[in-house]
Formats: sequence, C-alpha cells, structure tokens
Amino acid sequence: VQGREVDLTGEAFFRVVHDEERPFIVRAGGSVIRDIGTEFSVHTDGGAAIRVAVQEGSVALSRGADSVMLQQGDVGRIAEGRVESLPGGATAEEFAWMHGELIFRDTPISTVIADLRRWYGVEVRVADTALLQRRFTGMFTTEPRERVLDVIAMTLPARVERRGDTAYFRPAA
Repeated sequence: VQGREVDLTGEAFFRVVHDEERPFIVRAGGSVIRDIGTEFSVHTDGGAAIRVAVQEGSVALSRGADSVMLQQGDVGRIAEGRVESLPGGATAEEFAWMHGELIFRDTPISTVIADLRRWYGVEVRVADTALLQRRFTGMFTTEPRERVLDVIAMTLPARVERRGDTAYFRPAA
C-alpha cells in the first residue's frame, strides 16, 4: 500500500486531507491510527498507553486484531493491551496543549511526569511509590518549570529536590 506514515512518540495534532489511494497512518506504541479524513490528536509517552481524541471527522484505532472506529468528539484509548472507545469523551483539555496550556484533571502522576518531560525537558523521579498512587488536578500556561514542580510537589504533598535537569519528589517531612 502506498501511503503516508508517521511513527510517533509524544503528542501531536494532525489535520489530514483524506486520500483513499494514499492513506495517512500514525504508528504509536504498537498501535495504528488510520485517518478517515479528520483532525485528531495522538498522545503517547513511548510506552503502550495511547490516547486519541477526534476533533473532526473519524479515525480507526487498532492494536493487533482489536479495533474501534472513533467519530468527532470521541476518545480512543489503549491501555494494558485493550482498545476502548469513550464516545463523546473529548474535552477542551484534550487540545489545550495546542494553545500552550497544560491541563490536568484527576490525572495519574505518571502521566503528569511524562508531560513534564515533553514540555519542560525535565526528568522527574519519585522516591516513594505512595506518591505515584496520587492524582493531580491543575492548569499551567506560561509558568517556568521550577514553579510547576513546586506546585505539584505542594499538592502531593512532597518536597522537590533539583539536580540539573532531574527533579526528585520525596515525601514531605
């Protein structure tokens, strides 16, 4: 098949003109996202978890033989090898990053860490597994990474230690 293909690690937004003869395909974390003529975002941290949000049109999301068709406003997710559809699950937050905003709503700390790595180039290490079980809600626009790290640490609660481009969250005393 002659086509247009992209291998993705991270987050991207695609606005695609559909072409039957040259399909547009995104490969991310062992998954395949095939455009059916659409605007959509793909979020992956390089692992097996994938999140696709459809702003307009439709896409097919698959992993192996498991697949779903996503329409405008839907979110597709692949976690632990399962493909699932969340009809109407796309919110404004799904696309906020395109406007320079990071929005987290009851987000697992592991996801927050992956986003911080992409946005700020900081590696975050968490010294206590109990902290990794927490979730975070917050919004950032133009804040410097030091402020973002301080706010997240305060809400965990934890203290943050910085060494170059690595930040360590440790339980608050």
